[in-house]
Amino acid sequence: MSTLHIDGASDSHCLGRTGAVQLQLWRRDVPLEAARVARDAARRLPTDEPRGLLIVVEHGARPPEGEARQILTELGTKLSGAVGCAFVSEGEGFMAATMRGVMTSMALLVRPSFPVKVFSDVRDAASWLAERTGRSPSELVSALGEMRDRRA
Repeated sequence: MSTLHIDGASDSHCLGRTGAVQLQLWRRDVPLEAARVARDAARRLPTDEPRGLLIVVEHGARPPEGEARQILTELGTKLSGAVGCAFVSEGEGFMAATMRGVMTSMALLVRPSFPVKVFSDVRDAASWLAERTGRSPSELVSALGEMRDRRA
């Protein structure tokens, strides 16, 4: 089991990795510099095991804009060696459902080189991604729990 490595954290986000799985937790907005850190950190993921992305957007977070959106869209669809991307839009109601619908549509339009699946629950997403990466679902959920407690 790998330990969590934090690549960047602030009140708006926390970026980390465990093994070859990048974890992104977006709390409020998506600063351009944070999108760049996510992209650069993903490029440094180990290549000797399956790579994956677990992206969690907390309820009330705003979608990325402009260049940040371009960077994260490319990362979420073109990461070399990736075997899957699990996207979680937390919360209930219209905004959370809309965010999940937008992400599903983007995955269909962009046609990533690996499976992308959208979830409303972190545990379901972790289980799905764990099947593809060989990590344990509990490891991914635990790492996200640690990340929720991290600030700048």
